[in-house]
Formats: sequence, C-alpha cells, structure tokens
Amino acid sequence: MVWTGRRYGTKGIFGNKKETPVSLPDLRFRTIGLVGCGRGVGTSHLAISLANYLTGVKRKKTAILEWNGHGDFSRIERFAGKSGNRQERQRYKMEQEENRRNVFSIMEVDYYKMADPSVLSFCLGRDYHYIILDYGEVTESSLCECARCDRKILVGSLSEW
Repeated sequence: MVWTGRRYGTKGIFGNKKETPVSLPDLRFRTIGLVGCGRGVGTSHLAISLANYLTGVKRKKTAILEWNGHGDFSRIERFAGKSGNRQERQRYKMEQEENRRNVFSIMEVDYYKMADPSVLSFCLGRDYHYIILDYGEVTESSLCECARCDRKILVGSLSEW
C-alpha cells in the first residue's frame, strides 16, 4: 500500500486502487486541564480517576500535575506508603530540595506534587501520552492556565457541604 495523500485514497504497488481509510498515528501528547467551581468539588478525585482509566484501560502513559497548593498529593503519597519511615522521610525531604521534581508513582501513573512551569516542561519532554493538570478551585490565573490545555474540564458539585 502506498499513501496517496488523500484520506481514503490508497493505491496498491501494482496500480490496483483500494478504498480503505488511511490514518496516521497521533504521536502528539494531550494536556487535560481540570478546574473546580469551588473547594472540595472533586477535582483531584476526577483527575486521579481519569489518569487511572487512561493508564489501566487505554494503556496510555499518564502524568498528573498538582497545580495548586492544597497538598493533596503529599497526603496520598504518605497514605500509600511511598514516603517510608521518619529517617527515610528526612532523607527524602533533602532530596526533594535538591531535586525539584517531587514525583511518585502509583499503579503506573506518575504524580507530580506542587508542580510549576519547569515541571510541566520536563513532562512535555518525556514520553507521556496524557498530562493531566489539576488546578483545584477556579481563580482568574487558574482559568487562564486551563485555557491553554487541549481539553478543559470544569468540575461542579450538587452536594451542599
């Protein structure tokens, strides 16, 4: 088969014309921005669920960036036992200061705590298929940052907490 440049046009090597759909693989990564209407509506929960779906079901390499100051990913890391005992945590804390990438993995999803533009540029240079940015509650700056993503999700809640 030889691609002729048209969407459905392929031509066999010996001139036999076949009408089969031709699609080129999408080698581009996707950024997904999640912003919540308020505090506690489930933005981080949806980001984690989406990342686990993309990694577990779709088999796409995924990273989540915590782009807010809530510290949810630090609590998840401690709960999952990724931070170890006290001495290991102190050593880990010193390494974190040296290494700006605060990253840990759970079920093949990479979690980046307290991310900033340098972490985002680092992730864009790696081989991730999807990069999910958790902006937390909506502010003017987070809304502007979310507008740059390929896909934008606004999370709301009907619960009266």
